[in-house]
Amino acid sequence: MGKKTPKRSTAKGSSNACRSDLEEQFLAMLESLGGSLSKGVRTNYIPYDDAKFEIDFAWPEILVAVEIDGGTFTRGKHTRGTGYDIDCQKRNRLTSDGWRVLVFTTTDLKKRSRIVLPLLRTIKIASRG
Repeated sequence: MGKKTPKRSTAKGSSNACRSDLEEQFLAMLESLGGSLSKGVRTNYIPYDDAKFEIDFAWPEILVAVEIDGGTFTRGKHTRGTGYDIDCQKRNRLTSDGWRVLVFTTTDLKKRSRIVLPLLRTIKIASRG
């Protein structure tokens, strides 16, 4: 598979484009870091014309994706058959095309922000180019 050029975004990266409380919380974490990181992010990003998936948060210019997997303890879609299968396909395709994919769970955002924030800072450093 060759590298694909990102195609379009369904939203412009504003907080009202988030689809869940967890995504809102993640966006608030981005904004707490200041700078251009939260301004450069795209939400609900569709990276390929033929894609049947979206990336929760994407920085296509530096090939970084963040996925928020809620419902991990309540049998949410990310832990059940079809949803899990689609997530694996998405992450494998992105990774094979050079994307770095970070995945955060409900527990990460609510109880382990001390782990999440340093990872976000690495995105911030990379986005400076």
